[in-house]
Amino acid sequence: MAYNSAEIRKLLQNALGEDEFMSLCYDYFRPVYDQFSAGMGRLQKTQRLLEYCERQDKFDELLAHVREINPGQVDKFVGAIGGPVKQAAVQTTPSTVRQDYQNPPQMNMGTVDVDHIKSLLDIKQRRLKVLEKQQAAMADLTPPHIVVEIETLQDEIKQFQAQLGQPSSFTKSPSADPVVQSKGSTPDSDIQPDKEIFVSYAWGGDSEVIVNQLDQAFKDKGITIIRDKRDLGYRGSIKEFMGKIGRGKAVVVVISKKYLESENCMFELIQIAENDQFYDRIFPIVLSDANIYKPVQRIHYVKYWEDQVKELDEAIKSVGSANLEGIRDDIDLYTKIRAAIAGLTNTLKDMNTLTPDMHRDANFEQLIKAVERKMTE
Repeated sequence: MAYNSAEIRKLLQNALGEDEFMSLCYDYFRPVYDQFSAGMGRLQKTQRLLEYCERQDKFDELLAHVREINPGQVDKFVGAIGGPVKQAAVQTTPSTVRQDYQNPPQMNMGTVDVDHIKSLLDIKQRRLKVLEKQQAAMADLTPPHIVVEIETLQDEIKQFQAQLGQPSSFTKSPSADPVVQSKGSTPDSDIQPDKEIFVSYAWGGDSEVIVNQLDQAFKDKGITIIRDKRDLGYRGSIKEFMGKIGRGKAVVVVISKKYLESENCMFELIQIAENDQFYDRIFPIVLSDANIYKPVQRIHYVKYWEDQVKELDEAIKSVGSANLEGIRDDIDLYTKIRAAIAGLTNTLKDMNTLTPDMHRDANFEQLIKAVERKMTE
C-alpha cells in the first residue's frame, strides 16, 4: 500500500511548528533544506520534502523523526497515512515511551527555558547562514525581502544571546556595510588599465560568491578592485570595458565551466593573452567544475567551441548575406576562441593556483601579496 502524501502533508502541518520543521529538514534532510530560499512558504518547503522522500523512498524515516517530536499526532494520522509499515511505525515506539513523552517528569522551568532558547538560537543562526550565502552570491542584486529577513534574524539572535548571557555575534548590521558596495566605485572613463587590479569571472553561482569574498578581502587591505557589476556604468560599452581588462596590469581570473563556455569571459581571457605577459599578469582561481587538469577534460571545451562555430555558421548560411552586421564578428570570435582554448587551458592547468578553499581559509593572503608585488613593478 502506497503512502498518502496528502495526509502526510497534513501531519507535518499539525505536528511540527515552523522551527521544528526547519530543524528536522536541516538535521535529517539536508538536500531539501539547501533548496529553501527566502520568500518560500511553508507549503512549498513541505512539497519539496515530500517529493524528496518519495524519490528517495524515505517516508519511513520521515515519519520516524516526526514521531520523535510529536508521537500523539502521528498516532492520530496513522490510519490515513497508508504505507507498508504504518502499523510497525506505531509499534516501534513503546507505549511507555509515548506516555513519558506526553507526561514528562517535572523539571526546573529555568532549565527548560534555556534549552528552548538555545534550540531557537541554533535554528535562527543556521537560517541566517543560508541567507547570508544567498546575499553574497547576489551582491547588489539581493532582493529587499532577503535583506529584511537577515536584519530580523540578527535582531532575534542578539536577543537570544542576551538572554543566554552570550556576547553578540554582530557589531553592526551588514546592511550598513554590504558585501559589495557601490560606494567608492571607479567611473568607467577613469579606469587606467596599467594602474588597476581587475577581476574576470562568470556571474552567478560559486564564482560570484568567491569574487564577493575576494573583493572584501582586498577592501580589508585598503585595495579596490575593478569589477564590471560595480564599475561598468549604465549603457557603458561592454566590449570596451573587457578590452581594458585585457590590458590590465593584474587580473584575477576565476575559472569555471561557465567561464570557459562564455563568449564574453573568453573574449576577456583572449584579450589578456593578446596583450603579452599573459602568465605574469593573471592570478587564477580555478573552481572544481572547470575540469582542466586532464587532456580529455580540456578536449570537452575544444569540442564545445567547435560546435558553437558550426551551429552559428549553419545559421548564417540559412539566411541572406545582407544585414548580418555584428554576427560575422561573433563567428570570428568563436573561431578565435576555438583556436586558443586548448593553449589557454594548458597554461592555466600548469599554474599552481591553490584551491578555492585554500584561498578562503587564508583570506586570499597569498593571492593579494602576489598582486601587490605585481603592481609595484
